[in-house]
Formats: sequence, C-alpha cells, structure tokens
Amino acid sequence: MTHSSTPIVRPRNRDLLLIGARTPVPGTCKTRLGKRIGMTSAATLYCAFLVDLAARFTGCPGWERRSY
Repeated sequence: MTHSSTPIVRPRNRDLLLIGARTPVPGTCKTRLGKRIGMTSAATLYCAFLVDLAARFTGCPGWERRSY
C-alpha cells in the first residue's frame, strides 16, 4: 500500500458532534413502539426526532451540519 506525499489538511480546533442513528425505515426502528402505533407511524415519529435533534445544533455559531 502506498501513501500520497500530499498531506491532508484539516481545520484545527473545530467542534464536532456525531449523532449515530438508524435510517427511519418502518419495521427497523422503534419496533416496540411500532407494535402499538404501527411501524410507519413509529418510523415517521423517529424521523421527526432526528430532524429536531439536528435542528438544535445547526443554529449554533461554528457548527456545520452534514448528513450521511
């Protein structure tokens, strides 16, 4: 394996928050809740939770939002 001689330049001293989450697909997330309210409704609610969580940090100065 060879490595490039060009260094990778990254910004220094940047704040980083990673949020790990499942893709909100019915039947794969919030399954216990889905048994009560339906898998589609549970996935929709979970998606809303993720959107709300991301919105809490996107308005903060110095923070950048990225979705993968």
